[in-house]
Amino acid sequence: MAQYTDLGLWWSGQQRPAAQKRDATLAMNSYARFLSQQRGRRQAMDIDVAGTKGLGKLGASYAQRGLTSSGIRERGVGEYGAGWQRQKQDVLEEMGQKLQELNLQDTAAIAEYDALMQEINREKERRIIEAATELSKFRPFLGS
Repeated sequence: MAQYTDLGLWWSGQQRPAAQKRDATLAMNSYARFLSQQRGRRQAMDIDVAGTKGLGKLGASYAQRGLTSSGIRERGVGEYGAGWQRQKQDVLEEMGQKLQELNLQDTAAIAEYDALMQEINREKERRIIEAATELSKFRPFLGS
């Protein structure tokens, strides 16, 4: 037989670890999100710096060959710029995918916590009903 005074202790003992697990997951994902954004921005900046430096060298190499206003130079610069933007876009997409993955993990952690709390609350209700049934057996002795 469950003691009716134990219900609150039982419930908080079940709720606390579930909340701690949820909160730990959310905190880790928040930190991972921060690092992912920082890393993605840094990589995008590095690509921009390298691209800018490389563009000057590319222009100089065409100038050495006397191709300053040729279609070959225009196509080469265009391909260089497209490759540069593709690299940057890949980094940004990777960062976006990582953020979506972390958001999905957050949603899953919250859903898992909510489901566990529903289960714990159902068990608490069952125990309250059980304790009330046990206590109602004493009604004839209370003189009411």
